Order: sequence, then C-alpha cells, then structure tokens
Amino acid sequence: MGKVNYQFTLPVSILKEGDSFIAYTPALDLSTVGDTFKEVLTQLGWQKVDKQLVPPIVISNQTKHFSIPLNYA
Repeated sequence: MGKVNYQFTLPVSILKEGDSFIAYTPALDLSTVGDTFKEVLTQLGWQKVDKQLVPPIVISNQTKHFSIPLNYA
C-alpha cells in the first residue's frame, strides 16, 4: 500500500497560562502544552541548532482540497 504525506499551513497561537505554555490552532481545535516555550516549539517541529531554536523549513504553501474517509456506524 502506498503512503501519502499531507502538508498544510495552520494558524497557531502561543499562550502562557500560569507556568505553562500552550500552542493552539483554532482551525482544528487542537492544542499542545509544555513547561517551557522551548518544549512547545520542539513539539511543533523546531530544532536546536548552534544554541538557537530553528523553525521547520517550509517547502511549499498551497491550498489543497482533500477528503478523509471516515468509518461510522
């Protein structure tokens, strides 16, 4: 079976609540949380290079329409 890799761009908000940092995307209503800003960024694909955090490399920005098959009873 073949493998398909979907890539897309989403808006992400970084919030600080108390001692925690939260990354939230309203488009999918998903979030991730970490004890540090660095932890949240690394969960989003950023990498530490020469003592600096570097974002993932964007290779394309496109609008794609696709469907996802869902099973339901």
